[in-house]
Amino acid sequence: INAEYMGKTKTNNTDDLDKIWNEMLSKGITPSSADYRALIYGYSRCAPEKAWQVFIDMSNKYQICLFTIRAVLKSLNSPNRLQYVPELMAMANEHGISLNHEIYSDLILMYARAGDANKVKLYHSKIKELNMQTNPKTLRTLIKFYGDTKDIESLSSLNEEIEQQGDNEKSELILLYADYQTSLNPIEAEQINN
Repeated sequence: INAEYMGKTKTNNTDDLDKIWNEMLSKGITPSSADYRALIYGYSRCAPEKAWQVFIDMSNKYQICLFTIRAVLKSLNSPNRLQYVPELMAMANEHGISLNHEIYSDLILMYARAGDANKVKLYHSKIKELNMQTNPKTLRTLIKFYGDTKDIESLSSLNEEIEQQGDNEKSELILLYADYQTSLNPIEAEQINN
């Protein structure tokens, strides 16, 4: 049985995933970390709570890596599952995993969807601390989030990051930024320009 199949299964039925996993175990196959990741991915679509439990089981048997952290984070990408994020971040720290800009970008997207401005700002600051360029997708999220929440100070702070983008991305981001700028009342728009 190829456990990677579990991650590619387009099922929304946990019984199918359980059957494949149990069949593998009954044949005496010891699951590898890749097998666990595949099961986590499979469950992430149909049973995120099971995905979390598999991750906990895996972390007790194997050294977790940044790739696994990101896979689990993506499986939790829903506002009602954000309660797992602090524990996930603590586990990453326990395992000595330094988070990268991709993880922080994922966290920004998750918390923006949940409307948590403090967390969005926290993880945006973490990207800046890494001295990494914020990717265009994350900048679009930040522009929309700060514009929708009328956070003028945070929105205007994105100018420098927009300027660091490549020509195609920069043009698109400037247009999006301008849309939000003009949607604000004249006093707010002037504050952004200053």
